[in-house]
Amino acid sequence: WTVFAASGTQRVVFAGTAAQTVWFCLPGSSNSRFQDVEFANAAGVSLASNVVANGQLRSPGSVAPVIMGSGRSLSVSGVDVDGLVLDNVSFTSNGGTMTRFDNVTLQNYATGATQMTISHSGSGSPFTFNNVSFLTTPTSGWYMSVTDSAPADGSVLTIDMVCAQPADGSARTATSGGAVVTWASCATPTMTSTPTLASTATATSTSTATATAAETAMPTASPTPTPTPSPCAAYAALVASHAPLLHWRLGEPGGATAVDAAGCQNGTYEGSLFFGQPGAIAGDSDAAIAVADDGQRVSAIQSTCHTSGDDTVTFGAWAKSGLVSGSHVLVGKWGSGAYNYFMGWASGDAGKIECCVQAGGVNICVTSAQSWNDGNWHDFICRYDGSGDGLSIFVDGLSRGQIEAGGNLPGAANTLAVGCQSDGTRCASATASSTIDEVRIFDSALSDAQIYAEYQAGLTACLAPSPTPSPSPTPTPVLLDSPTATPS
Repeated sequence: WTVFAASGTQRVVFAGTAAQTVWFCLPGSSNSRFQDVEFANAAGVSLASNVVANGQLRSPGSVAPVIMGSGRSLSVSGVDVDGLVLDNVSFTSNGGTMTRFDNVTLQNYATGATQMTISHSGSGSPFTFNNVSFLTTPTSGWYMSVTDSAPADGSVLTIDMVCAQPADGSARTATSGGAVVTWASCATPTMTSTPTLASTATATSTSTATATAAETAMPTASPTPTPTPSPCAAYAALVASHAPLLHWRLGEPGGATAVDAAGCQNGTYEGSLFFGQPGAIAGDSDAAIAVADDGQRVSAIQSTCHTSGDDTVTFGAWAKSGLVSGSHVLVGKWGSGAYNYFMGWASGDAGKIECCVQAGGVNICVTSAQSWNDGNWHDFICRYDGSGDGLSIFVDGLSRGQIEAGGNLPGAANTLAVGCQSDGTRCASATASSTIDEVRIFDSALSDAQIYAEYQAGLTACLAPSPTPSPSPTPTPVLLDSPTATPS
């Protein structure tokens, strides 16, 4: 353990990728108290005592550290955070500088706990918190308790929760002293292309009638699903070009059916899944799901849509997690003596990814050397080539481990499952939860270049302009003919 004592003017920085357990000696107003507490590339910190800081809680964002509290309190003055996982930490911010509080996940709280408490005079507000995820639904507690500590000073404490994701979709907030908290959905970038349609219509029209035409055209053009397919289809189209057996995008807002974009076999949502989570694909409004409890999974009964019985398979999903302990399967057909393949968080190696196949009657596994439970999206892919390089694991487009193996995969009658094993074991839990998106299965061994291309497409394909901008050739001939006709 690391033990600290301080007067209140010192700053403590936790750095390094090793997990750390920290004890603050007698934290309180007259005892151990720091100015700032900063997490710089810290993988995980367990609090063995309460923590009090006079200054800011800081997390620079290069790595999203996990702070595990077992119900202990982390009390700071202000915040400057971009990337953080609070795991059962009673978090309080009192009156200090609110620089930012972005990309934060709160998880594994008791249902009667208030997960975040903020008291502030309101000076300098409104404050905007971006992309804060609450993975535990409070039944008698609150996601947030917010107090304007100086209600008579004329500054109303206002906090705008932008792109926040409460577990049950509600805004369970307690306010006092006149404080105001607003919850806003994520921005939809596709709307930006609407003006382009209007301006194109205006350019074609002539004079005053143009205004009326533009106004009429707007509602007609309001099916602005024209831009939506262009970015959103870009990623899915690349995956489709690799001929998947199955592709679950997991973007449904609810219901029982996970639609297969490859058209082979839809899945069934089971348990109280958390729908509508912001998805992995940058710029794509297609959502994701979160699993955080036993029985929450997506499944499909045995079919040729996810089993080929030959010696090649590639399968994977985008996922992110602040997993603390335990493990669960992300995607696979594995369990109850019927084994095909699976990928998930490795047992006994918190945050590492494991790929397994049964090849030639032998169970073979490979585990990543690095942990990936940093709260960020990663593209996890397993590839088996029984007549090539065996079993490989890829993370974010790059090979992270490989083991030689050969032989055919069984055609075992086994359920495909996401979030659990096929037999309903190794499911997500309070300490092992994940957000999952874009499940893909191929009956071929994708090349390294194809795997890397899918990862890159997830980062950029939906942010780039539509891949059909042949408008540049088209306008040129039209403009050349037009000037000749118009002047004469």
